[in-house]
Amino acid sequence: MVELWSLPGVEIKAKLREVSPMADAGVRTFQSRVTLIDPPADVQLGITATLTAYDDAGAPVARLPLTALTQSEGKPAVWVVDGAEGRRALRPVTVAAYAGDDVLIAAGLASGEKVATAGTHKLTAGEKVRLWVEAAR
Repeated sequence: MVELWSLPGVEIKAKLREVSPMADAGVRTFQSRVTLIDPPADVQLGITATLTAYDDAGAPVARLPLTALTQSEGKPAVWVVDGAEGRRALRPVTVAAYAGDDVLIAAGLASGEKVATAGTHKLTAGEKVRLWVEAAR
């Protein structure tokens, strides 16, 4: 599903058609191209959007850098940051697949949750954190 920044709340079905083989070194994201299925009439080329990927069964998946993945009792886990309190908690997750420097999470995270992606081996539960916000371009 695609949600255009200029049309918040409007979800548009899409089909992924191309993913860059190299991540942007500055922001560690991959440029992607999708084909929108039945888009609204006012959609233009090059518009910014948020893409939500789903597995074959239609369940959403999260794509995180491998650096976000740690372990809890020998099983995969990630550090989730509570937005209101700014505290972190270790959360078990189900890994769907590994893709290069990324991991696809099939279960254990809710949409919109913030996850620590660096220094995860030094984190402890309940510690208060400050979220990093990317500067506007």
